[in-house]
Amino acid sequence: MGCKLTFDTIKAKPGDEVIVNLNIKNNPGIMALTISITYDPEALGYRAYYYGNVFTNYTAAAHPTKKIIRLVISEKKDLTGDGVVASFKFRVADDAKSGMHEIAIEYGKWDFCNLQLESIFPETVSGGVEVDAT
Repeated sequence: MGCKLTFDTIKAKPGDEVIVNLNIKNNPGIMALTISITYDPEALGYRAYYYGNVFTNYTAAAHPTKKIIRLVISEKKDLTGDGVVASFKFRVADDAKSGMHEIAIEYGKWDFCNLQLESIFPETVSGGVEVDAT
């Protein structure tokens, strides 16, 4: 079974603040990664990110006009282990419509690698915020 990155799906109401975890399973040993996290900034206002329990050296920057958050992790060695890569805090807009507001992962050919600079291609599973506006 290969490496897999999965976002949680959280239930919320308009105006709620939520934390959505990005999880990793079957981690083969990763030294560096760069990913784009896509979301709908009209429904979800990005607030902050928090370190998970797998990696130690993070940078994240939100670009709401591009509808992405860029997450960069760079370590001095391959880190293994499963768990939470990072957590992202969002505020659900007061006028957010009912339904699923997807949070997804995008990456390119050289965006995950180990210390030997071998590319890693994890499977990704979107999650997001299921809004109940009733």
